[in-house]
Amino acid sequence: MQVWTPTSNGIYGPVEVLALEKDACAGTIVLFMGGLKIRYSVDKVNSKGFSHFNDDELRAVDFFVDEGFRVLVLRYGQIFRWGDRWVDNVCAWVRRIFGKPKTFLVGHSAGAILALSQLNAQKPSITNIALLSTPHLPPIKRKKFMKYNVFLIHGVLDKPAHETHCKIFQLLEPNPNAGPLHVILNVGHDVWSSTVTLDALKQWMDEAS
Repeated sequence: MQVWTPTSNGIYGPVEVLALEKDACAGTIVLFMGGLKIRYSVDKVNSKGFSHFNDDELRAVDFFVDEGFRVLVLRYGQIFRWGDRWVDNVCAWVRRIFGKPKTFLVGHSAGAILALSQLNAQKPSITNIALLSTPHLPPIKRKKFMKYNVFLIHGVLDKPAHETHCKIFQLLEPNPNAGPLHVILNVGHDVWSSTVTLDALKQWMDEAS
């Protein structure tokens, strides 16, 4: 397990990531999970660090490592405000250091908000993006998404994510190369509780360019 510090989160200090891998020949996954809710704020989310992952989240990490992926996760929880650059900086660093053969950005819940920021980036570094149980859609300025490969997953019982993913689908639909693929599972917000999530992500990654 390696520790890297690719960037800083402004006043909150350095952003440290852990690299988890065995035989990382299949590609690199940047994985952002949800976190604690921040009261009285609609513009900030919290993505938790690796030590706070629950059993289903740890199982997901183990699955991808066993499948030959390098998985990068936050060492400690980080606050993200829409418009912050530190996620862009992490993605650019990942692309530069681990760019081959493929790179992926996967976010669940609040972590999906972090992943969404690459859809809004002027020069996105990672364009294979999976959004899981996205709670809401921040304002996205970009109008064209030809370079993107987007995968949406949420549970049928998760109404906020369903509404958000419908909006994202409508945003991306005019761009045929951007997808998006959309999977709805018979679960709630915690899509990691279904093994279908891991199998669907693995197939999407295998087919990505």
